[in-house]
Amino acid sequence: MLLNALCPDKSPGLTKTLRVMKLTTAIMFCFCLSAAAEGFSQTITYTGKNLSLKQIFTIVKKQTGYVFFYDAILLRKSKPVTISAQNVPVEQFLERAFKEQPLDYIIEKQTVTVVEKPTVNTPDHAAMPLKDELIKGKITDSTGQPLQGVTVLVKGSKKITTTDSDGNFSIEVPVNGSLVISYIGFETKEIKTGTNEFLNIQLAPGNRNLDEVVVVGYGTQSKKNVTGSVASVKAEDMNKSSAANFSQTLQGKAPGVLVTQATGQPGAGVSIQIRTNPSNANAGVLYVIDGVPINDAAGTPSTAIRYGSSGVDQSPLNFINPSDIESISFLKDASSAAIYGARAGAGVVLITTKKGSERKPIISYSGSYGIQEVDRLYDLLGTKDYMEQRNLITREKWMYDNKIGPYYGTVDESSVGTPTLPYTQSEIENAVVQPSAFDAIIRKGYIHQQNFSVSGGSKNTNYFLSGNYFDQRGILVGSGLRRYNTKLSIDHKLRENIRIGASMIMSNIKTYNVNTGGLYEDAGILVSATYWPADLPLRGDDGKSYPLNPLYQNTPNPASYETVTDFTNSSRSLTSAYVQWEIIKGLSAKGTLNYDQSQNKRNSYYPTTFLYGRNVDGAAAINVTQANSLSSEWTLNYTRRFLNNELKMDILGGYSYQRSNWEGVGAGNQQFVSDLLYYYSLGSGQSVSPTVSSYKSQNTWISGFSRANFIFKDKYVLQLSLRGDAASNFADNKKWGYFPSVSGSWLISEENFMNPVSFISELKLRAGYGETGNSSIGGGAYPLYTLSASPIFGTNQPSSGISLTQSANSNLSWETVAELNVGVDFGLFKNRLYGSIDVYSKTIKDMLTQIPLPADNITSYVWGNAGSVRANGWELSLSSKNVAPGNKNGFTWTTTLNLSHYYSFWKERAPAALLNLKGTPWIPTTGKDAPFRGVYGYEAEGIYKETWSKQPASMPGMLPGGIIIKDINGFDANGNLTGEPDGKISAADQKLLYTTDPELIFGFGNTFTFKGFDLNIFLSGMIQKGWDPTSSMGSASMNGRLVLYGWNVLNSVKDRWTYLNPEGNSPTGLTDPTYSGFQNNSNYYVVNSSFLRFRNITLGYSLPDNLLGQKKVFSSVRIFADLQNVFTITSKRYKGMDPELNQSNYYPFSKSYTMGLNITF
Repeated sequence: MLLNALCPDKSPGLTKTLRVMKLTTAIMFCFCLSAAAEGFSQTITYTGKNLSLKQIFTIVKKQTGYVFFYDAILLRKSKPVTISAQNVPVEQFLERAFKEQPLDYIIEKQTVTVVEKPTVNTPDHAAMPLKDELIKGKITDSTGQPLQGVTVLVKGSKKITTTDSDGNFSIEVPVNGSLVISYIGFETKEIKTGTNEFLNIQLAPGNRNLDEVVVVGYGTQSKKNVTGSVASVKAEDMNKSSAANFSQTLQGKAPGVLVTQATGQPGAGVSIQIRTNPSNANAGVLYVIDGVPINDAAGTPSTAIRYGSSGVDQSPLNFINPSDIESISFLKDASSAAIYGARAGAGVVLITTKKGSERKPIISYSGSYGIQEVDRLYDLLGTKDYMEQRNLITREKWMYDNKIGPYYGTVDESSVGTPTLPYTQSEIENAVVQPSAFDAIIRKGYIHQQNFSVSGGSKNTNYFLSGNYFDQRGILVGSGLRRYNTKLSIDHKLRENIRIGASMIMSNIKTYNVNTGGLYEDAGILVSATYWPADLPLRGDDGKSYPLNPLYQNTPNPASYETVTDFTNSSRSLTSAYVQWEIIKGLSAKGTLNYDQSQNKRNSYYPTTFLYGRNVDGAAAINVTQANSLSSEWTLNYTRRFLNNELKMDILGGYSYQRSNWEGVGAGNQQFVSDLLYYYSLGSGQSVSPTVSSYKSQNTWISGFSRANFIFKDKYVLQLSLRGDAASNFADNKKWGYFPSVSGSWLISEENFMNPVSFISELKLRAGYGETGNSSIGGGAYPLYTLSASPIFGTNQPSSGISLTQSANSNLSWETVAELNVGVDFGLFKNRLYGSIDVYSKTIKDMLTQIPLPADNITSYVWGNAGSVRANGWELSLSSKNVAPGNKNGFTWTTTLNLSHYYSFWKERAPAALLNLKGTPWIPTTGKDAPFRGVYGYEAEGIYKETWSKQPASMPGMLPGGIIIKDINGFDANGNLTGEPDGKISAADQKLLYTTDPELIFGFGNTFTFKGFDLNIFLSGMIQKGWDPTSSMGSASMNGRLVLYGWNVLNSVKDRWTYLNPEGNSPTGLTDPTYSGFQNNSNYYVVNSSFLRFRNITLGYSLPDNLLGQKKVFSSVRIFADLQNVFTITSKRYKGMDPELNQSNYYPFSKSYTMGLNITF
């Protein structure tokens, strides 16, 4: 939101700032140009004392590009090396370094493999030479993909070879000899040849956790050099399920990342929360796809009729095919996210898609088909139970009104007469049992998708092309999604020092919308079904009409939703191009240009068979929204080594520009002569006030950023970064925000004093501090106006004009997120067990909030800065190889566990923020007893089960069966709390009931493999408390629901307290006129809403080579079965559909049973 704020004539301070930034960039550029550099050579120049062999390898790699394979534990047997060399050939330098070492090495091309020096037999015991035999084989990864360039070494000798592009090799081996297989990123494996003439060898991902490369802001880093808190999820961890949206596959996969799905509708969006974001401003996580910060898509258009966009919650990331994703990184702490500045206040999600590589073309296909069914629904009364309960609550209300003893007064029942009940006993006994209203709206769904990709490349050009078709039929009538995706990327080496590339992601989606929660009489399809009287048929006598509830005609017949037409056609494309120029060795420049465009068109028609359509003789609308974003980034990166190559400096500087536009137009009409016209003839509607609307908005960002990394001896890392952003919602002197960070790490396991501690494979300490920002509040410092019309006094003639909608605040400034993070990465027992622990403290300063204004003001609030909130938390990630690869029976078992916890509370409230607490003295202002997301209410002490004359002293006249509220406090004459019970129930008795921050978030996975079979089981969940979502459907509201409106209620009301069931375990169905306000806001309705969900159970089988045929048409074939959401475990008291659902926008989750096939050619 930079708008006019960036115009030079209106912002002289900005002009000066930009000049300084340009000057700084020019100075850095000139400095870089002054550095001389040489290419990789085949000689070494170095002098050093008491160096470890690993330091020797680093020196050789830096000067020659040679790659080393070794076992870290084996390397600990080596001796310190003192060496001096001037332009010495690589082989001679290594020979000096390995002199008198218990190790040996083998050089193949530019790969050096370190092995244990073989024992030399004495002449008296010399072994007879064994005859060699030719062994052939094929080496693949865990998914069956062939691996090119794998080193194959004959153990105890210097015979060595590498695999070709198909993963094949051949080598002569002594009878019953052994092969040592090594490859970057994979575990080294030893294989006994035995009598086999052909070996199929599968390599598992490498044990060295810190050697993994992760994506960070504006580049990649080795995990051992990462100083902040970054979590990564790889493609193989996501593509084990058939979800429509990749974000659904992330649930529980990364510590500190809370992924919740508010609705089960096809293609629905999810909420991704990184750590916690205790803020009133609506900033979400920043998504960056292949380095491009993406624009918010054109939002799903409103229907432009009465219900607006109710019930629609589509994901803005549906345009990405999950199969195209290579990896996802989460920048969790401020020190790692600060490079993105003001847009990173809620964290950053970096999405890297697949690209081609130098190899022959690889063609991949995957397809799957599955059925879906509803997971869980409300347990409502059946027909006869419904009728009996209506009679019973009617009789209870009659007894209460007439003060019948012994529970409702002292009047004898025989002296009053008899009540009039809704049904006779004969009507109940002879009633036709009606099917559940759920049966009219729930159906079997399906999910079907096809994926195809081609990738490959030559020395100079790489390419990747993919296509995806996805079709989902929702489990609620009228819902569904059909999507087409394609992706194309090309990278080309124009010269040795210049690379260019381009990519395009395109999608076309048709979404079938069903209202699942809305406005006015439209309660949403599921709520309408829960309201429907259990004794009424859903169709009229003619079998075609849709009758309404005679006692409450403001809710649609749930079956009539099937007659509504409402769908959205969406298209989106993200196009990127780049050029990268290596100016001299170590100095490179990169420029990118990106264009993101989306359009949504929504057509809707509510016919006369539907309640609202009947009321207005049909309602139709067509709405279109569009969004586009043009962005560019220019970076300069300089890398140089100092101090005999022991210090590496990596400096990044850049400039970013992005301008986004949103616009929309819509039209709607009513009163059509026929339902057959749908939305094709809006002009034929007879409404006196048809709906016409349009809008446009724009947002611009201009930013400068820089980062410097210093790595000393590959053990000590220091990282500094700074970013500047400007936003137009602030006053002229507060537009710019600057967001610094500093972080460092220490690779302790590389210190010599760690050599005796053999069980510790890797140990790294990290610490960092950083700041990010937030300005996501729309207008802020300036007044906003809107057009409005109101009648002239004394007439009915409207007069148009403008009115103030937002008051100005010239002191409004940035909300800043400051975070301190300390973490440890570790690996134990040769990395059989590895993981990380992070502890953080996050402070939101100058929090943006709405401050109430006096009642006589034109507007009700003004945006202001209202104090600070702190969130403390911790995260734990563990991975274990319980049964590691390489055992005799071929069985492996790995486990992952992620745990995280946070708690947010008010650290300081500005005087303006305290206005929001006026009249609520039971809410603490600051400290850990003042949670940011606290829920306050009354403490329940159980159900009052005595007769009329024995009410609690503090609740005289309360109804039997009601909730007893504990008297804990009172008010003095000045309205302050006394801290002592006062003998009556009042607002003073409120207390903190719970906080909406979950107590624990977790994910737990196990993967098993055995001779071609693979089984993956993944669970996730939360430990938390929440408000009972069925509190309005239970016994407390029976009189209103059953008697007045005829709505259905939960089956559990049969266990409520009544005069016939004085030991009932739930409250009375009558409303207490004195105490219901206290009772309905008591912790009686706070339930344990913790859950454990079996997200995925996937069983696959990969065909062995001998079944794929001699012609090798297929490189790999895998078939699989996938179960999603098959079990969800909750507490017994939780009666809702699902604790993860948004309780105001109901669309139940579905279970999925899917079969699929993966083929690589």
